[in-house]
Amino acid sequence: MTYGYGSDALLMPPFTLAEHQVLDSDAARFSRYRTYLDFYNGQQWTEKRRPGERRLTVNYTRAFVQKGVSYLMGRPVRFELVPARPGDPASEREAQAAEAVLQQLWDDNGLALTDYDAAVDAAVLGDCAFKVTRGPDERPVVRACDVMGLRAGWRADDLRSLLWVNESYSIARDEVAAIYGYEVLPAAGGTYDPHGTLAVEEHWTAQHFRLKIGGQVVAEYANPYGFIPYVIVPNLARPRQFWGLSDLEDIMTLNSEFNVRVSILSQLLQMSGNPVLVLENVDTAEGLRVGPGAIWTLPEGAKASLLEMLKDGGVQLHLSYIELLYKMMHDLSELPGGGFGRTNSGSGVHASSGVAIELLLYPVVQKVERKRRIWDDALNRRNRMLLRLAGLPVLRSRFIWPDVLPRDRAALVTQEVGLVASNIHSLSTARHNLGDEEPDLENEAILRERTALGLDNSPGHAQTGIQPPVKLSGALVEGLSQV
Repeated sequence: MTYGYGSDALLMPPFTLAEHQVLDSDAARFSRYRTYLDFYNGQQWTEKRRPGERRLTVNYTRAFVQKGVSYLMGRPVRFELVPARPGDPASEREAQAAEAVLQQLWDDNGLALTDYDAAVDAAVLGDCAFKVTRGPDERPVVRACDVMGLRAGWRADDLRSLLWVNESYSIARDEVAAIYGYEVLPAAGGTYDPHGTLAVEEHWTAQHFRLKIGGQVVAEYANPYGFIPYVIVPNLARPRQFWGLSDLEDIMTLNSEFNVRVSILSQLLQMSGNPVLVLENVDTAEGLRVGPGAIWTLPEGAKASLLEMLKDGGVQLHLSYIELLYKMMHDLSELPGGGFGRTNSGSGVHASSGVAIELLLYPVVQKVERKRRIWDDALNRRNRMLLRLAGLPVLRSRFIWPDVLPRDRAALVTQEVGLVASNIHSLSTARHNLGDEEPDLENEAILRERTALGLDNSPGHAQTGIQPPVKLSGALVEGLSQV
């Protein structure tokens, strides 16, 4: 298929990724991935540049992806395990012990950075994936997979239930020998070449595992994990579809048109700075050059003029269209100009007010919240795999996401201070809502501090409960909100 983006030779045809009939075939999906990746990397013109043609590539797609992922994964997500029997001290201690081990596994695998990189993959391609296995030391290992090498089957009535997964990739021969042993190389075919590469294919079901190297089956045995060790994460869910939707899909055509129009305007400005000389009734233009101090001698009846290509507001017409394209890209990406440091002066509200900022960026909050519901499910499934491989109780995870907007925490601190002062929320609940992982320990620390300060903590004291040693003024609340 020939794509029409980035060409001004003819009227630009509508941009389509694939015919509807083959949209979800593996071949169409891999082709779609390559198109997205090329566009993200700045390859946004399909035709070769003609001599003298000016081409500008304004890669808004990369800026939108990086900005969106920064809102989603800019700060690490935290989690807590839900006890099997809430309220039972033994069950809660069991959950806390498993949570400590699981947190160590997150740190050992560097999952904060892995998740960020995977979220970029998902935003660009539409999907990302993780593989959870045991390493050489039998410790659970998590790695991000290249979805361009993944094929999968799933239950028709439950898209989250995988039936099988095939992962294909290339690996150097010496790495194959180091990982699987030299005995597999003869079966893989060909003479031993440590600098060559071999195609590797892993086929997983919940019951079986099969390994192909160089097109030959070199290993086949029962699945040692008892589950398919993959978590495939769609970027944005499409109704009744397994594979996800890329952030680029709705803005590629607009970004392409933006490139074309900016390039045309640049060409016009270049020509305006170097005006075109129009001659009439002249046989030769030799010696006629536009420049300071130039003197022309023209034959009788001849005329000379400069071509004015930008008269009658021509530049403003181009700028207005470019501004319209710019606004449409921001609208469809759900990343308003406020997220790039711009304010909407026509909004009728002060750009510096917190309400105005939240209103300007509310589309970002909505988009991030939709993605977080998808990631909640994916990360919970990944945590269950890690717990199972570590021999720990397989418990449900509850995730605590950082605030999307800076002022979210300020409002939450103010709210919790009021609720605690009114005896509606306990301090433990308030600290939990503010993201404190161990609120009970903080309460104990405050009790010790009050005792050291000589304050009365006895139940019969006029001021029952835990009272702050100082009054929480508005300035202090604002300071706490920045912690």
